[in-house]
Amino acid sequence: MIMLSARLYFLLLVAVHAQLPVGTVTTTLAEVADGVFFQAFTNESVTEILVNPKNFVLSREAWSVYNVDNPYRLTRDILIRSAFETAGQLDFQFLSGKVLVGQGVTVTLENLVVRNIRKLGGFSLDFFGG
Repeated sequence: MIMLSARLYFLLLVAVHAQLPVGTVTTTLAEVADGVFFQAFTNESVTEILVNPKNFVLSREAWSVYNVDNPYRLTRDILIRSAFETAGQLDFQFLSGKVLVGQGVTVTLENLVVRNIRKLGGFSLDFFGG
């Protein structure tokens, strides 16, 4: 399989240590808790993240470096999607003010059930600002 270097797959491959194409991340359960998703999201060359495991929870510790007064500034389009044919879950843990989406930038969440993204009612997503 050939992949473009601008694509990054966030995979949970516990036992596989084969040679992988450039732009592919392998991780273990311990590394998921340590913020591999965060590293992929904040890497400017990453335009796609494939989320696996099926019920993924964002790391509060990894995202603690950003807040409403100092958000991560997203300047590229990004696609975040489930690695499964059926929808996976992405839990935002009610994190807020972490990402400032730039003008004309698109964040696409595909084949994912989004959980814990709003503390109160409304139409915006607490994690993202724009």
